[in-house]
Amino acid sequence: MALEKQLLDSLGLEIAKKKYYNAAKVDSAIEGLIGRMRALAEENGRLRERINELSRSKEEIGDALISARTISQQMISDARAEGERIISEASEKADALMAESEERRLALLGEGERQRQELVERAQALYDRMREGGLAALRQLDGEWQGFLCSLGEDEDDGTAPDDISEKVGRIAEGLLSIGSDED
Repeated sequence: MALEKQLLDSLGLEIAKKKYYNAAKVDSAIEGLIGRMRALAEENGRLRERINELSRSKEEIGDALISARTISQQMISDARAEGERIISEASEKADALMAESEERRLALLGEGERQRQELVERAQALYDRMREGGLAALRQLDGEWQGFLCSLGEDEDDGTAPDDISEKVGRIAEGLLSIGSDED
């Protein structure tokens, strides 16, 4: 700054000497210029400081952006890994549940088949008993029927059986007719 004042002072005097200007007016004009130059130098200094601050801020913002980008990429990566882990666990649980369901289904089918076989065996045993009972009843009925038929074939007068089959059939028919007429 001092150098500028000396330069202007010497310039002002030189101008005043050569052109016959009023020295007080020139000094005043020079002082105004010096004041403006000082103000401009101060403004320039403030602007340089502001530029430096902005440069530091820009670097800080850039670093913050890079850091934020890194953090966001890490968060995305972590979220994907967690999502894949959750999906994997859910898939494993679903597979386990499906296997368990299949085991239960097969067990129930086996139990159902066992119960069906047991019921078939019981039904077969019941059928066999009923068949035997029915056959026994039929044998008894057949015996009674045979006794009845034989009794019809005996000669009522003397208690002897007729020798001729046609006579036996005739007597059976007469006996049946007489039974049918007794019921009426």
